[in-house]
Amino acid sequence: MLPFWAVLYCLAQNSSKPIKIGEEWFVIHTVKKGETLSKISREYQVPMEKIIRANPGVGKVIKAGEKLRIPSAPPRNLPSSEPIKTTSSPAPQEYREHIIKKGETLFGIARKYGLTIENLQALNPGLTEKIQEGQRIRIPLNSAGKISDNPTPTQRTVAEEQINKNRSELLLETEDEIESPDKTRPNPQPSDCIPKVEKNTFTVAVLLPFDGEATDTALRHTRIAWQFYCGLKAAAQLHVPRSAIIKVRVYDTGPPNALQFIHKLLSQGALQDADVIVGPLYASGFKPVAEYAQVRQIPVINPFGRSPTMPSDPPQIRMTPSQKFFAESLAEYVAARYQFGRVIFVNGAPGHDTSFYRQFLRATEATLKKMRPTAKVLYQVNSVQEIGPLLVASAENLIYYPSSREMAVNSFLNSLRTQHKNFPLTIMGDESWLSFTTADMDFFKGVQLRIPVQTFAARGDTLFEPFYKLFKETYHTEPDYYAFKAFDIFCFVVDILETYGHLGPKCLEKEKRRYLLQPIRLRSVPGTNTLENRGVAILTLIENDIYFETYGD
Repeated sequence: MLPFWAVLYCLAQNSSKPIKIGEEWFVIHTVKKGETLSKISREYQVPMEKIIRANPGVGKVIKAGEKLRIPSAPPRNLPSSEPIKTTSSPAPQEYREHIIKKGETLFGIARKYGLTIENLQALNPGLTEKIQEGQRIRIPLNSAGKISDNPTPTQRTVAEEQINKNRSELLLETEDEIESPDKTRPNPQPSDCIPKVEKNTFTVAVLLPFDGEATDTALRHTRIAWQFYCGLKAAAQLHVPRSAIIKVRVYDTGPPNALQFIHKLLSQGALQDADVIVGPLYASGFKPVAEYAQVRQIPVINPFGRSPTMPSDPPQIRMTPSQKFFAESLAEYVAARYQFGRVIFVNGAPGHDTSFYRQFLRATEATLKKMRPTAKVLYQVNSVQEIGPLLVASAENLIYYPSSREMAVNSFLNSLRTQHKNFPLTIMGDESWLSFTTADMDFFKGVQLRIPVQTFAARGDTLFEPFYKLFKETYHTEPDYYAFKAFDIFCFVVDILETYGHLGPKCLEKEKRRYLLQPIRLRSVPGTNTLENRGVAILTLIENDIYFETYGD
């Protein structure tokens, strides 16, 4: 049977195909309850103004059941003898054609030519993110009347690699000129969060454990490093900077316990001119790198570290939240949405993480007390029979059932059927539910389902499909969590460097971004100079449609 996430994904797909009306192509979208024109615009990657123009009489306020024409590209099976027809929308007098290549995205094409997606869509009516190989689109000429098909010097460069197939080891060349190890850079002003135009070339050093020893642990580190590296390369092809030059250097840090690889890199000054250091991926090698980076005021990103942070730790940016941070952030999400209803925690669910349960319970209780100090909102029960009397018809009811066991979850939901009495009800589950092979979809037609996710890439997302396709075609395997994580980190670093010219703490705390996995929402860890990700993504099923909510948006 299909896993639960696949069932949800299939339910969420819009079955409408592009149809031709007059000389243009459209997808007919039926407005669902709770949808806004802004959300529909983001879903189809079509500006709201275009949707309004395509639907005379439609304003920014829409109603459920209303049918909208969404400008679309022609279907993939359109006969080649039928050309794509355009209207007389304003366009530059001179233009050239770009033939879309395998793996290209509209976003990447726009950035390649120094344009925006809106520029391309204005010149190519009906053009959306759903482009296909071989499709021709118009590109305006620049002031010189030339645009090269080859990457220009203003685009990123990635170091050339050699792969030693015997050891599965990645070897990358580094620049010959190395500054003195004693030279340090000034710390960027933390309050200066405006773009720095004086610099547009940045070096990102990535430290990965390409260990080829014939042991299970070593091979696992090699697989992780390879997935991370491939994700990085794919991101470099898809997420092209508008104007900055991003130089990525990847270094082999060797086996996890062989710190001589790292000490050699540090002693030779190989990392001293880096603007950002990503890694190492394992804890044993992270501390010397972080200390080295602290002296030279280089931001260092810890992709996966979750160990407790002490006040004496060197500064770092943790992209994966600790259990405590995730529980606190999830508690803020729950408290903000259900402070006027009932929040019910089910204790003793089989197969649940008792440590996380306690942290989440305490954090939710504390947050609710701050919001409503005199109201009783949070309840803790030991069985499904205790839930019925607590439910109210006049407000939202949230039940958190944290079990990771499929039989226990299905048994709980079956018992809950007789309890909720059609009251407004939301079930919050565990990310493990997405791997379940059975699900009572009839039950979920009458309630909402929310699942906090940290490792789930949203299929159907405008970023997912081109990344997945490029990755699989290039590396002949499917991307995993480490590849998705590398994509997120690369995109985030590129965007922040382009925006501010540095990764200063005060600037980073202003940002809220999401790419493929968990949202990135960095906050300071109290009592330290460390930033940690507090981003929360919630997968929500409402009336057979799925949504991704990002806390704080």
